Amino acid sequence: MASYGYVRISTKQQDLPIQIAALLKSGVDAEEIYTDMITGSNADRTSLKELLSLVEKGDVIVVKKLDRLGNSLSQVTNLVNNLAAKGVGIKAIDDDIDTSVDSPMTKAMFHLLTMFSEMERNFIVERTKPAIEVARQKGVKFGRPKVGNEMYEKAVKEYLAGGITTKELIKKYGKDSNGKDYITEATLYRRLKEYKKENGLD
Repeated sequence: MASYGYVRISTKQQDLPIQIAALLKSGVDAEEIYTDMITGSNADRTSLKELLSLVEKGDVIVVKKLDRLGNSLSQVTNLVNNLAAKGVGIKAIDDDIDTSVDSPMTKAMFHLLTMFSEMERNFIVERTKPAIEVARQKGVKFGRPKVGNEMYEKAVKEYLAGGITTKELIKKYGKDSNGKDYITEATLYRRLKEYKKENGLD
């Protein structure tokens, strides 16, 4: 069984030494402490992802407070529950929670956290629904745009004309508002096969 520490700070927070000191006092070795600094341009928790990839059954992740593990109650609760399913415990020093210890208090605490997490999700849904409805009435479309046959037919003809690869075509036709390719290689090959068959080009 190993104990690991996790520290998360933002550029607005200056409590890094305080968090680390608390973890060291709880018995975590300095070399086993993982730190993420979250900035506006870097919200990717690289160290947390690394830590989650190496913990094993029986290990414990120690944090000063539970909120270091996520940006919302539901995010924290889901992470803790997923780790518990793998046999990995969470110890939150300030919150006096230790999921590696099977106690009625811990079970009651997480029952409440799960309940509040569900409430949080419901509140978000209820706040979002009216805004989405108003946007739809104004003609805003949600989700990935449907790609019509015309775009694929054009791409197929360009490919058959030669001088361009499928990857170059995908790059040429660009990405949608969600950052996904308008045309995919798999669908392009399927349309290419269908076009050849229909036009006797096999």
